[in-house]
This record gives sequence, structure tokens and C-alpha cells, in this order.
Amino acid sequence: MSCANDPLVVFACDFEKNAFYDDKSAVTARYRSLTTGIGLWDARHVLRCYLVETSLKPTCILSVGTAASITENLHIGDVVVGGASFGDRYYEPDGRLMHVVDYGPNEKDGFGVFGGNCMTSSSPISNKGDRASAMSRFRKKCFKSVYPHLDETSDGIYICGDREAAAIAVAAKRHGIPFVAIKGI
Repeated sequence: MSCANDPLVVFACDFEKNAFYDDKSAVTARYRSLTTGIGLWDARHVLRCYLVETSLKPTCILSVGTAASITENLHIGDVVVGGASFGDRYYEPDGRLMHVVDYGPNEKDGFGVFGGNCMTSSSPISNKGDRASAMSRFRKKCFKSVYPHLDETSDGIYICGDREAAAIAVAAKRHGIPFVAIKGI
């Protein structure tokens, strides 16, 4: 049984939600879930309606799902935990939510969990050309606000791409709710 102030886990589609629920042993906390649909408009509209019409204020909002690797150092199975960006805007994750994860490569299965950024795009990022174009826009518009202490050639830059995280971050910010994106590659 969940209550109004439980965390809200937001998924774009049922496929992501079902994958999350597959391993019942991994989910031990109370939370609410919401499926918004794919894309900026659906995520913004459905989440805004949920927050306004239900008058519920979750303790935090987690944008959970799948994403494309934008940087070459992310591989299928890796997870990116962090903020979200769209155009020249960066939506910082809540620092308290970033410290609950063990970061780095996992020696056992070869996958890793990395702090990074989820770059939101209004169109799919499905091939190397799309990735290169998205990274070029990110470098021009948003790089220094996400990574103020790094230059663009540094190791340790983990960027994935999705179509909803920034809209979810905006809604969370407008309602004063902590936010973090958690995306599997």
C-alpha cells in the first residue's frame, strides 16, 4: 500500500515499467508509478495533470527507463544516474538522491553505474549520426553547466539520450519535488 508522500517512479511506456517490476526482489520500498507515454509532450502533460489533479506531492520523482548511449564509454547494460538537459537548459539532479548509488564498473557482470546526464531530444537518437549531432548540440549549449570541472576530452563524461527526462525534471522543479533520472542503456 502506498501513500501520498511516497516516491513517484515515472516510466515512458509499459515495456519499461514491466522490466522494472520483473525482478520483484529488487523492489522493496513503497512507491507510486506513472506511465506517461513517449516524448516530451506526453511526459509533460501526463505528469502535470497527475500532480495538479491528484494534489499528491511525492517525496521525489524518479525518471526511470531506457536510453541511448551518446558517449562511446557507455555500453548496453550500463546505467546512468543524474540530471537531464534539453537544448541549453540543464536540470540538476537532487544531490541527496545521487548519493544512494554505488558508482563505477561492476566487476561481477561487467556493467556499470555512472553519474551523468540524460540529454532529452524531441526526436529519436537511433544511429551514430544522430548521436554525433546530439553531442555536438550538447557541447555548444550545455556542456559547461553539466560538467564545469571537465573539458570536453575528459574521461568520465557519461551522457545518454531519451525523450522524456527533461520534461519530468521541469515538472518536478515547478512543484518543488527532488528529481533524478535513472536510465539503462
